[in-house]
Amino acid sequence: GKVAKRYSLLIGIRLAINIFLSLAFVSFFGLEGFWGLSAIAFITTLTSTNPTLFLGIVRDFGDPVDQSAFGLVSLLASPLVPMIIYGFINPTNINILPFVSTLIPLILGIIIGNTDRELAKLMSSAMPYIIILLGWAVGAGINMLDALKAGIPGIIMLVFYYLFNASSMFLTEKYILRRKGVSSIGLSTIAGVSASVPLLMSASNPEIAVYAPEAAAIVTLGVVGTAIFSPLLAKKISK
Repeated sequence: GKVAKRYSLLIGIRLAINIFLSLAFVSFFGLEGFWGLSAIAFITTLTSTNPTLFLGIVRDFGDPVDQSAFGLVSLLASPLVPMIIYGFINPTNINILPFVSTLIPLILGIIIGNTDRELAKLMSSAMPYIIILLGWAVGAGINMLDALKAGIPGIIMLVFYYLFNASSMFLTEKYILRRKGVSSIGLSTIAGVSASVPLLMSASNPEIAVYAPEAAAIVTLGVVGTAIFSPLLAKKISK
């Protein structure tokens, strides 16, 4: 109940803003975008969330309720989210397998956690070690050369990401939920796997294929940027 109350509001606000801004971006700037920032780069980066970094942040600066939201946040991190939003712009076939593959473990975890408390307690004790392994995997998957290729468009997108995502959720959490805002900063993290989404989407949407490589670089810069700034912000506001 506490997880749903806290995160349904934050995620709902974020999704509404992401959909509105994505549609507005394409309406005003088209698929090409501006200053090298294409629509596919904008949509993919804006909708990205890194569950692993989220978990690391809320474990250090949040509370057990935040940690319990990991499964829900993993659904938000699915490549299906930017695909659905782009589908509003240009209807296309959507592969739901990534979403299903995330949903099934989540459902099984909920069932096990609520039917066998002893097993749930045993599994939760492994959380610190899982975070270390996940963090290692995320770091190994970041290509710094790709991040450097993003240049000015990547920096602009990183600013947009914090301006639109972090600020809206932070204000909601601080003034409506009456909390410090750690959950919002944890959600304001970009996943490395999102760098592959533009290429995946271009396979069924040839019109964006020309923008996919640069979009991947912009996402990668966002991954590096949020991996640095989000933990620092969370530490600052948690005091």
